[in-house]
Amino acid sequence: MTLKSIRCLRCEKNFEVETKYSRTRKFCSRDCSSKYRKEINSSSKECLYCGGVFTVKNHLLNVRIFCSKACVGQYNSKIAKEKRIRRICPICNKEYWVKPSESHKFMVCSKKCRGVSQRRRIIENCFICNKKVERTPSQIKKSSSGYVFCNIECVGTYNSTQNKQLKKTCLICKKDYYTIPSLYDKSKTCSVNCQHKWQSKFLIRENANNYKGGKYLNCLVCGTEFYAYKYQVENNLTKFCSVACKQENWKKDVITKDVFKKKRYEGILKHRQMFPKETKPEEIVRVWLEEKGFVKDIDFAQEQGLFHKYIADFWFIGTRIVIEVYGDYWHGNPEKYGDKDGLTPLDKHQKYQRRYDIERLKDFEKHNFKVLVLWENDLKHSINQLMTNIIKSYKLSPRREREM
Repeated sequence: MTLKSIRCLRCEKNFEVETKYSRTRKFCSRDCSSKYRKEINSSSKECLYCGGVFTVKNHLLNVRIFCSKACVGQYNSKIAKEKRIRRICPICNKEYWVKPSESHKFMVCSKKCRGVSQRRRIIENCFICNKKVERTPSQIKKSSSGYVFCNIECVGTYNSTQNKQLKKTCLICKKDYYTIPSLYDKSKTCSVNCQHKWQSKFLIRENANNYKGGKYLNCLVCGTEFYAYKYQVENNLTKFCSVACKQENWKKDVITKDVFKKKRYEGILKHRQMFPKETKPEEIVRVWLEEKGFVKDIDFAQEQGLFHKYIADFWFIGTRIVIEVYGDYWHGNPEKYGDKDGLTPLDKHQKYQRRYDIERLKDFEKHNFKVLVLWENDLKHSINQLMTNIIKSYKLSPRREREM
């Protein structure tokens, strides 16, 4: 590779370049190249506003007459000031300037003066104190007396001379008081306190302002008189004065009836059939039975309703043997919950559940059912031993084995 020395056209410094580029390269760097082109393609010119000299490209020589945007703005504002029209505001008598193109818009100096100029108000004298006040034609037209007043006090002074008050006796305190003729028939009392007492005494029941055709009834439980709305009376929707009385009636007369118990049982059975969901302990027992060959709905039934009262967890079809699977917490496992030392005390729900479980087991015994209770803790540790003892003790087997 051979090099050749060339002189830069702008800075006149010598630089070396390859021989094959010696005819095309004329500058030592890009900086010299760009500056050279700017100097060749631009000229100097004097600013029309500040008189300063600035550089402009040759093709914009006849277009650019200012050196910067600031000079453009200053020049335009100077010309605009010279062309503006001087005016005097007819409202505040202040001097202001306006552009020729906007002379038809700005007839006043400010928004405040424009608002004053647009007001169509009439200056009148107050009928009582003779103060000057501004009022619109509509306000003067609305005045029932035909006069103009500057404030409420003047209005009150005028009314006191015009309205002849009438004497009346208060129905509560029996004192004499005065009222205007327009309120004579309606007025009943002399003050707000007496009005409250009168309303609580006379505006009740059918005489109340918001009476809608209701009726006063006696509560079936406590005998207290209470108000029932018209639609409640017509549709026989209420019989009790409060929720507490309604719940008390349910405890005594509704929940204890056999009809309610039967309906409740049918509702629970229908709900479980629509949304079948077994607990984890129940799943452990079901899986064990299926592994040993017992078929669901053939050899055993799960969530089976018995004597229209209870629902058994597992019932071996064709027998009177029922398996109940108890969760340790919900049924209160006596090995974990109780009053003895080292055990967790029973909560309100567990105490209720224990009483319910005892009654339930007694009802099963009355119908000659054998109920085998399996606890969650025992199933997790020794399910094979428990279930094997049950199968052997009561001689239970799958149907297909019996048929073979």
